[in-house]
Parts: sequence; C-alpha cells; structure tokens
Amino acid sequence: MKRNSNVLIILALAFCTAFLALFLRMDSKENKPKGYVKISVISRDTTGDTMETLRQGMEQAASDMRAEISFITLSKRNDAQEQIRLIQREVLNGTDAILLSAADSEELSYIAEEVSKEIPIYTVESPVASDKVPQSAESKDWSMGRLLGENLIYRGVFGKKILILESSMRCHNIVEREKGLLDAITGGRGEIITAAIGKTEDFKAELTEVVQIYEPDIVVALEPYTLNAAAEALQEKKYGSPKLYGICTTSKTSQYMEEGLIEGIVVQNDFNAGYLSVYQVMKALKKTDATIDGEIEFALIHSYNMYSSQNQRLLFPFVR
Repeated sequence: MKRNSNVLIILALAFCTAFLALFLRMDSKENKPKGYVKISVISRDTTGDTMETLRQGMEQAASDMRAEISFITLSKRNDAQEQIRLIQREVLNGTDAILLSAADSEELSYIAEEVSKEIPIYTVESPVASDKVPQSAESKDWSMGRLLGENLIYRGVFGKKILILESSMRCHNIVEREKGLLDAITGGRGEIITAAIGKTEDFKAELTEVVQIYEPDIVVALEPYTLNAAAEALQEKKYGSPKLYGICTTSKTSQYMEEGLIEGIVVQNDFNAGYLSVYQVMKALKKTDATIDGEIEFALIHSYNMYSSQNQRLLFPFVR
C-alpha cells in the first residue's frame, strides 16, 4: 500500500511539473509583443563587450524586421554547461529562435542539434561541431588568420620571437584563426611560440608571466578579449614593449590602437554579420521576403590607416 502511495505521489509531481512547463511556455508566448519574433542571443562571454558590434547589427535587423532580441551573457566566460542550461531555459520560456556563440564547439553540438528539431538555431561567431546547426554567415576565420600572418611576414619576422596567445581553443573559430596564421608564418625564419592562457580569471597576470618568460618581439592574440588584456598589461608597463597584433575588435581595441598599444588587427564587418544572423532566423521562420547578400568582408587595419573611410566603417559602424 505504501509503495502504491509513493508511485501516485511521483506521478502527481511529474504531471504538475509538465503542466507548469507547458503553462510557462504558453504564458511567455502570450506576453510577447503581438506580431514580433522573440530571438534569444546567447554569448560565450560575461559581458557584451566582445560582441558589441554584432549586437548593434542584430538590433538594427530586429528593428527592421519586427523581432525582439534578448541578449544573454554568462556568469563565467566560456562556460559550456551554463550555456546548455540557458538554451534549455530559453526554449522552455518560449523563444522562437536562438543565436548561439558556442563556448565549446564540441560540447554544445548535441544540445544544439536537439533544439534545431524544435526551433531555428544558428551559430554566430563561434560554431558548433555539427552540420545540422548552420552558421548565420560563412566563416572567414582561417582567411583572417592567414591575412594577419602574411602581414607579419611582409613586415619581417627573421630572427624574431612570435608569441601566439592561445585562449578559447575549444571554439572552432579560434582554432581556424590559428591555423591560418601558422600556415602563413611557418617557415618565415622566425621563432614561433604558443602559450595557453585563460586558466585563471586574471588574464593580465598570466600574460605578464608568459611574456616575461619568452620575451617575444611580437605578440598575437586570436580574439579581442585576450588582445585587450595584453594591451592593458602593456599600458600598465607590466612587461616590455613587444608589438601587439590580433583578430577582431571591440571599442576598447580601437582605443588602444589610437594610443599606439596595438600595432594592427584583422577586422570583419561584425555589424553586417549581426544583421545577417537575425535575417537568417527570420527567413527560417518565413517572416521576411527580403534577399540579403551573405558575404562578410574583412580587412587588415593599422593605427596609421584606421581612419580611412573604409576602415572607419568596420571599426565604428553606426545604426542606419
């Protein structure tokens, strides 16, 4: 008799949980602005700084196409498990689509595939390891790394130490950037050193340690978070004065270039990439008939040419 009572209690709890989940999902849909599509954007960072230009493009597209953007950051950078929980929460809360910057391309692939069976999910900036979950725009990461490497060769690396800062290496886009960079500089008669950083929350302390150990002439960061930390450490004179290069940008990166702390960066048109990501979602949901070119341009920018009209458009996009 006692066993039967326990079974009944468990069944009752399961029913209540399922009913509550259904109620929350229905309620969240009813509370959306009428006619608007709700899109959840899940970052792999703790702030919106590293995706600020992407976000501007997303918000402009949302305004043009009647979508509502919910931008979600993490409590700990590149925490794949937190992203999984957030994806589950957003689906439960009735989001119409998800744009994901994957903290771990392998670990996020399963949940992304499962979600894709219910609602559109696209990756932006950092993909997942699945051909069932599309990227919102064609990846140019290898080409960006290659372009930066070719520029280093052009400027001369003979007899120089090149330190590559490896961070977020579980993100396939970062790995591709490094591959492109190495393809260009390997054999250039410079000494290539790679150092993994990001083991602690104190990036600047880690950077200072590896730079003091290797004493490089050139430091290359594969993402803006690391590049900005390196520039800040250099600004605080925590180590010598190697030339800093990197891939992708934030407003801080541009500021550090102005101040001469960063020598050069490869930048893609993140505003257009953000706009395109929302367009892809709306197209998948059959909410737009527009046709938009999916090509995302990128360029190498130095401090001396950052204010050319073309480069300003990449560094300082504005909402049009």
